[in-house]
Amino acid sequence: MVPAGASGEPGEDDEPEAVVLLIACGIGLATGGGVVLFNWAIHGIQEAAWGPVLLSQGGEWARSMPKTDLWPLIVAPPAIGQLSLKCSRVFC
Repeated sequence: MVPAGASGEPGEDDEPEAVVLLIACGIGLATGGGVVLFNWAIHGIQEAAWGPVLLSQGGEWARSMPKTDLWPLIVAPPAIGQLSLKCSRVFC
């Protein structure tokens, strides 16, 4: 007894390869777009927190600042990132 749709004819009841390929390309493009947006978000947060000083002077800017002004700049970006991740887990 032959199962339904298993007559052995090529192309019969098979998923069209073009459709599968287009779906795979769409998933890949969406994933790549998500990576790019995440990268832009990280750079935006760094720019907002530290500004162009970080890139132009390296670590010298941190040594020249008083410690009371330095801690919020060092602690705030990771704390904000953790808070946003926690909110996304709770609310999404």
